[in-house]
Amino acid sequence: GMLFNSEYKLDADQLVSFVDNHDTGKESDKWLTKDWNLAYAYIFFYPAQPCVFYNHYFGDTQYEFGHSDKAQTLPAELGAYIDILIASRKHYLGGEMMHLTDSSEKYKNFYLAFREGNESCSGAFLSISNAINNSQHTIMLPKQYTAFYGEELINLLEPGSKVTVFENGEVVFHCKPRSAGIWILKDDWENSNNTNQKIADSLTN
Repeated sequence: GMLFNSEYKLDADQLVSFVDNHDTGKESDKWLTKDWNLAYAYIFFYPAQPCVFYNHYFGDTQYEFGHSDKAQTLPAELGAYIDILIASRKHYLGGEMMHLTDSSEKYKNFYLAFREGNESCSGAFLSISNAINNSQHTIMLPKQYTAFYGEELINLLEPGSKVTVFENGEVVFHCKPRSAGIWILKDDWENSNNTNQKIADSLTN
């Protein structure tokens, strides 16, 4: 995107990101028809300003303009999932984003990025797996992330899901099919009780 484009780079506050909008929403050949959770996890982690499509948030049936026979109904739980992403972004993210994987065969079906945090968080990792089965991915975190070495990470998008970063920086992500995770330090999670309750409420309602 333009956030990382060396020739046409723009600041994050000059950019917006979206999954669908009122233009793409009119034409069925432009609809996203699966993996809305992965797309929204990415744009809410990405520093640009994320936009939520009305139909996605409220679970409305989406129709092609002028063709009522072409329609799709969004998952009812997508709106609650977006609420979790809103809370996660607001309370835990605030700085630059760095890609930690590339498009090589080594990282096929897996993506990992880091984004700097704010006054209440040391930063977070975004993991995305588009594999159709359960998968396991071993990553060596660069030395610039030594603050995470030997620490436990909590997944904000899946209650009870944790991973440990070994003392040498190695971490193994166990991913469910077509899933995303936002991982923060256990200490940051435990030190932000109000945010804990807000995200917990989103996960249980």
